Amino acid sequence: MIRLGLRAHDLGAGTVEELADKLEKTNLKCIQLALPKAINNIPFTPGTFSPGLARHVRKTLEAKGIDVAVLGCYINFMHPDLNERRKEFEKFKEHIRFAKEFGAMIVGTESGSYNPDFSFNRKNHTEEAFAEFIVGLKELVKEAEKYNTIIGLEGVTKYVVNTPERIRQMLDIIDSPNLKIILDPINLLSFDNYKRQDEIIKKCFDLFADDIMVIHAKDFVVENNEIREVAPGEGKGEFNYKLLMELLKKHKPYIEVLMENTTIDTYERSAEYIMSFVDNE
Repeated sequence: MIRLGLRAHDLGAGTVEELADKLEKTNLKCIQLALPKAINNIPFTPGTFSPGLARHVRKTLEAKGIDVAVLGCYINFMHPDLNERRKEFEKFKEHIRFAKEFGAMIVGTESGSYNPDFSFNRKNHTEEAFAEFIVGLKELVKEAEKYNTIIGLEGVTKYVVNTPERIRQMLDIIDSPNLKIILDPINLLSFDNYKRQDEIIKKCFDLFADDIMVIHAKDFVVENNEIREVAPGEGKGEFNYKLLMELLKKHKPYIEVLMENTTIDTYERSAEYIMSFVDNE
């Protein structure tokens, strides 16, 4: 069994009250909440957070039965402008400090790219880049440890932390209970390796099953020698959900699975598609 949810902003931005009403109608119980993407009447700029603001958001969502599985704050650890990188770090720290008041244990991010637009840079996959990333991550994990908050790091093939092995290496170096994994298996796939998806999925569970806290769920199709991300159940998706759900049943019962790339019009189809692979026994 799983707890199925979605990214709140995929339903469209609005006030927190409007968001809560939309989420209640979905019958889904958990979300990833990227504040400025999902709530458009509050300026979530540095310095605007307060316990009162966070509690207002949390209580409005809780009144409709909605849990915040992940507070999204996807920063670029590797931004080439060090002043911009520092701003990113301070923003992330603010999310760490207030995460629990927003109702979240986990603040989610990825490792990022030396390109400011997050596109691939060859340097991302070097040992130098990984070492530089670790320095920044240690700073943020130290902050998370102070506030008993978890950083959920998501591996992405074009970024610095890009393979199951790199994820395991990162966990070993940091060695903190406040660093865990948001697993999006498709983010670890590319045109070069998608035919080995079963091997890659299994390797994730072999290497760090205990550290997986949340799953991101989407699908992909292969077009023009590239993989294109789509919503679960859209078209002839090639992702092996049967294998993923078998592994989740064995290793992570009742984990929160958050759908991506859905809309207000398509989330039901995506939810039905995913649940068709879930063995509820």
